[in-house]
Amino acid sequence: MRSAVLLPFLIVFAGVAQAASFAEQFAQANALAQSGDTEAALTRYRELLIEEPDSEALRYAVAAAHHRAGRNAAAQGARESAQSAFETAKTAFDELVDASDAALRAEAALASADTLVQQAQLTDYEAPGATAAGGQPVTAANAAVPMGDPENYKRAVSGWRKAVAALESV
Repeated sequence: MRSAVLLPFLIVFAGVAQAASFAEQFAQANALAQSGDTEAALTRYRELLIEEPDSEALRYAVAAAHHRAGRNAAAQGARESAQSAFETAKTAFDELVDASDAALRAEAALASADTLVQQAQLTDYEAPGATAAGGQPVTAANAAVPMGDPENYKRAVSGWRKAVAALESV
C-alpha cells in the first residue's frame, strides 16, 4: 500500500526535476549565447529541442543564435556562411509567426525582417575600381549610388525591398 502512494509521488517529483533540469539547461545555453559562444549554445539548444520540440521560446533562441552566427560570419567576411546562417534564422523566425505568445510573434516578425536586412547587406555589387570614403571598395553597404554588376544590383535592391516590406508589416 505504501509503495502505491509513493509511486505517483516519485513520478511527479521526477517530472518536476526534469522540468527544472530543462530550465537550468536552457539558462545555461542562453548564457553561452550571451557570452558569444554561439556554436556551443546551438549545440545545447538542439539537445533541448529533442526534449521540448514545441517550446516556442527555445525555437526563438535557436533562430536568434543562427542570426548571431550570421552576423559573426559576416563580420569575418565569410559571406557564404553568413548567408546560410541568415537563411536558417529567417526560416526559424518565420515558423514562429503563429506563436501562441503575441510578444514572441512580434519579436519573431521583427527579427525575420532584420534578417532580410542583413542578407541584403551581404549582397555585394562592388564596382570594379570604384572606392567609397576611406578607400574601401563600393559595396551594397556603403554605396551612395548603385554601381557594378546589374544582376547583383537587382538582387540587392530586391533584398532591401523585401526587408522594408517586412519591417512595415510588423
